[in-house]
Amino acid sequence: MSFSCSARRIVFLLSAGFALFAFASPSLAGTITVDGSCTLTNAIRSANTDTEVGGCVGAGGDDTLVLDVDVVLAAADTVHSTLQLGSFAGLPDITSTMTIQAGSADSIRRDLALDCAVENHFRLFNIISGDLTLVDVELENGCAATHGGAAVVLGTGGANGKLQADGATFRGNTVGGPFAASNALGGALYVGSTGEIPSIAGSRFDSNECLGGFGGGEDAGSAMGGAIFLEVGSAPAGTMVDATFSGNRAVGGLSTTNGGFGSGGAIASNRPLGIVEKSTFENNEAIGGDGNETPGEGSGGGLYLQIMSGNETTQLVGLLFDGNRSQGGGTGALDVSGGAGIASGAYLQAVPVAPIVLESSRITGGLTVGGSGGPAGDGRCSLFALTATTVRGSTIDHNVVRGGSSTFSFGGSAFGGGACGDDNSIFSAVTLSGNQVQGGPSLLGTGGFGGGGGWSTFGTSDSTLEHMTITDNRSIAGFGSPNGESRAGGLYTAWFASFRSSLIAGNFIVDTAGVETPNDCSINQFGDSAGFNLVQTPGDCADDLVLPGDQMFLDPQLSGLERFGCVTTLANGLCAPTHALPLGSPAIDAGTCDGATSGDGRGFSRPVDIAAVSNADDGCDVGAYESRDDDASGEDDGLDFVFLFDDGFESGDLTAWSSSSP
Repeated sequence: MSFSCSARRIVFLLSAGFALFAFASPSLAGTITVDGSCTLTNAIRSANTDTEVGGCVGAGGDDTLVLDVDVVLAAADTVHSTLQLGSFAGLPDITSTMTIQAGSADSIRRDLALDCAVENHFRLFNIISGDLTLVDVELENGCAATHGGAAVVLGTGGANGKLQADGATFRGNTVGGPFAASNALGGALYVGSTGEIPSIAGSRFDSNECLGGFGGGEDAGSAMGGAIFLEVGSAPAGTMVDATFSGNRAVGGLSTTNGGFGSGGAIASNRPLGIVEKSTFENNEAIGGDGNETPGEGSGGGLYLQIMSGNETTQLVGLLFDGNRSQGGGTGALDVSGGAGIASGAYLQAVPVAPIVLESSRITGGLTVGGSGGPAGDGRCSLFALTATTVRGSTIDHNVVRGGSSTFSFGGSAFGGGACGDDNSIFSAVTLSGNQVQGGPSLLGTGGFGGGGGWSTFGTSDSTLEHMTITDNRSIAGFGSPNGESRAGGLYTAWFASFRSSLIAGNFIVDTAGVETPNDCSINQFGDSAGFNLVQTPGDCADDLVLPGDQMFLDPQLSGLERFGCVTTLANGLCAPTHALPLGSPAIDAGTCDGATSGDGRGFSRPVDIAAVSNADDGCDVGAYESRDDDASGEDDGLDFVFLFDDGFESGDLTAWSSSSP
């Protein structure tokens, strides 16, 4: 076995024994070379049938097709592909096991001169109970009516379809658009109920689109999964590692009645995903369609998971969400509410037997906006964590959630600039920093409400927060006649939530004149301290901070938002930033580890008992950061080790190393 040095391969350095693992190139036994004498169409037919077809000769078994010429498809292959979910493919159906890999060429594309008019649409592949592996190839410009612009993965006759992508690129593929009132699913890939979840490594999904159909006087079509959509199903899960999703869009259709929903700018799934690790979601969009009866919602600018069945945990580890966007649809009707914009980063809703865990990840630079209307639509959360979802050891920073604009009625409300929780979600050792909620403006009506610049409830079921650091967030009132209200720059609990060992400090409410007032916490109803919290400016939470260990009106002396090391790095090889506690902070050893995960926001173990400080309980610090003075030097060794941990040493990640500067 040989290990490729290509940048498209993934290599893990495991700390235990420093064992190496790599995605190996497939064996070339049974190789078919695609060149001037053997077309890709005939090579696939030969691999499917283990016979000679048009000068293409395979060796039988699992063939490897090597591209020595770029493949440009000018029309659907209606002879060798079947009509699947409204579209043919440009290549024969994949019905056996084969690999297509780059040779001296690497491109398979629908002719770039073709638009997506009805007469020109076809996807690239139908994978029908076959097993297709793509290695270092590019799939571009596929266009299907409603499902899978590049490929659909389907099973038949009791056999599952399967796709594996190693170093592949899916670029500029589209589903939907001109097809009246139709839903659109999976701009690049659609995985049906009998298709296995793709195994993806070192691959990119760039500028794929999923466009709900125009409704006219009927309901418009919805769009789910700008790059990938996974249908409810029980076929085995794969893994997604070192994948990049950039500039993908899910856009609901327009209608004079009900606009279509846009969900999952990059990925939308109704089943567990298995493991998604070390992957990047950047500049993706989920946009609800306009409608004059009910505009569509835009949910999950990066990722939308609404698990409907299954029994497998979805593990999201080391993910980076950067610059994603969700926006609700608008309306021209004066008495219709705008659509909600929900969760620019990720919308996560599980079922108890198939929970979701997001850990060691970062959500930053997102924008969530409600749609215009009368009243305007809400902006809700940068991360929305619902049923059976746990968020831990992660950072959510510098996101904006904004209510929609209105002319005559209420500006849209905005909640949870960093995150929202509902229905028994759990947040543990999470840093929320530099986020904002902004009430929407109204020209002649009341400005929008802003609540919870850092975190907010949004529902009627308990959420649990422990060891949170919520700082430097803002809640901004919307302009209007009269102006709107702002509450709780940090933590806003409109419904049931409990918080414990959490640090809430340095947050502000902001009026329409831009005047900032320190205000960290607002409990509207049903919110409860569970003890050992430190709230610098408690506002109307003061009456609730009465349990053992609760502290008020103290400055925790937080350091700035920086990288202070980590156990698990992000997709870019860096650590998620957090705020350190210098020794002497009143948050040190003032919390409890009761109920907490064993690690702080960086994944380092806790508690670390500072000998010179009296313990409020068991030596755990308040907040997401656990300070340490292992050598009794009087300084926080976590700070001393910034430069060591920033290069990924503890995690075994060598991406920041070079031979000249370790």
